[in-house]
Amino acid sequence: MVKRKKAPPKTATEKADGTERWKAEMSEWQTPRLILDPVDAYFEGKIGLDPCSCDGNPTRARRFFTPSDDGLSRAWSRGGDRAFRRELVFVNPPYNDLWRWVAKALAEALLGHEVILLLSCTARQSDPRWAAIRRCPSLETQLELEGRVAFINPATGEPVKGNNHPSALFFFGAESVERVVDHFGHLGPVWPYWQKPPIPGTRPRFLPGGWRRLEIGNGASDG
Repeated sequence: MVKRKKAPPKTATEKADGTERWKAEMSEWQTPRLILDPVDAYFEGKIGLDPCSCDGNPTRARRFFTPSDDGLSRAWSRGGDRAFRRELVFVNPPYNDLWRWVAKALAEALLGHEVILLLSCTARQSDPRWAAIRRCPSLETQLELEGRVAFINPATGEPVKGNNHPSALFFFGAESVERVVDHFGHLGPVWPYWQKPPIPGTRPRFLPGGWRRLEIGNGASDG
């Protein structure tokens, strides 16, 4: 029996290069209809603006910005820089410039836009930038997507396998938590940010049918 030699461990440089290649690939991935269909229904027909889209408008938004339009530097309002007009915005940010897009989404939400932000949780939860999202005054609720999202490879139109990161939808300026649950509750549990955990060691989840407390340790519910 021939023993295979173990591959030498990757150097820090090789790991960093691999991470950057992965981010570049992920930055091109598109949102599946599994998520876009309830987003369209929630926005009563169509997304108003997709500020980080591409040629072809894969989200079918009424307005969209391609990389050449530079959605980071321009106003998201329908009135542009001249006049504020509230917009219904869906953001699936490119991961090679993730946190600048997150900061832009928070700033535009604070202006009064209703924003749904899709994030794959690639950074550790201890990263202080997550706290900036949760401290945003216009954040109403967060939805944890069950399982792993199979994003779409634009070159093939097929789902990308092997996404190892959990994903979440953050809702800024939402009219009501109940409406979020009605449209997205089938995708995973919804956490309203105005509801604090009722007792230490538990966290609230808003599910169809009412409030339930889910014990973190064993997954047993009491409601």
